[in-house]
Amino acid sequence: MSALFMNRRIEQFLAVYEEKNIHKAAEVLGISQPALTVSLKNLEEALGAKLFTRSVKGMSPTPAAGVLYRFGMTLHQCGRFVDEEIQGLSGGITGRLRVGAGVAWATTVLPDVMNRMHEKFPALSIDLITGVGDQLATRLIDGELDVVVAAGSVQSLASPEFHCEPMINLPMKIVADPKSKLAQQSVVSPEQLASVKWVSFYEDESMVQFSNHFLALHGLPPAKFVMRTNSPTSLTSFLKKTEFVAILIAPLAGSTTMASGLIQLKSSVALWELPVAIYYRKIVEGSETIASFRKLTKSAMEQFRE
Repeated sequence: MSALFMNRRIEQFLAVYEEKNIHKAAEVLGISQPALTVSLKNLEEALGAKLFTRSVKGMSPTPAAGVLYRFGMTLHQCGRFVDEEIQGLSGGITGRLRVGAGVAWATTVLPDVMNRMHEKFPALSIDLITGVGDQLATRLIDGELDVVVAAGSVQSLASPEFHCEPMINLPMKIVADPKSKLAQQSVVSPEQLASVKWVSFYEDESMVQFSNHFLALHGLPPAKFVMRTNSPTSLTSFLKKTEFVAILIAPLAGSTTMASGLIQLKSSVALWELPVAIYYRKIVEGSETIASFRKLTKSAMEQFRE
């Protein structure tokens, strides 16, 4: 990591923050516990703020520590990208790109993007971590991810520190078992949708908000979510041989119906569209790997535009 962006005290602070134990942090850093204690004390005096509360359970970060950690991880990330790109000028881009995305993207759009990234940067290691928007946002804020692909609005990233780059608005599709009662209809009305039970992805609050808003516009009660999962395979199983429905973004609806024998139902009125965006720290916007990932992802999503 580039020494231009990190100093010894900040690096030591990050270790204590993450370990929540000064003895373990000292072991990780390879220094003595007394030396680490003095370093933290000097840092607190320089900042004019207490960073940790000590107890038998370990080191509990104060709100000031949370602020310092966020900006410390920004410097950590920036230093890593600087090192990787400068080294890449002579020997090609190396290092690691950590991508966070929902299961819908991880199983449809991103596999092709990852392959194309590997072709362009063969020495670059790429991690793909799945989760829901809020979980991934926390990991981006904490410096555990470099870029996040998310649908809907991620409020915790609405900060001058981060950039939200809109990708596309994707249409939603109704998916159900071909033998279900709704599947026997030529078109499905909002009233019929509201009358059946729904399945969805676990902790996908954007889905709940958009679906309830859609139903409310038609004077209908909130959707009846009866099963939720973080697995596309499990969601498919929930739908088979039942009267349940799922409302999925177009890429996932297409791959789900092709692989499982489920079908897409035609709606009598247009469903909502889900905005998709890429989030990353503004400080790494000029990174070659981040720029390439953004370009490839946007191109891959265009095929699903109606």
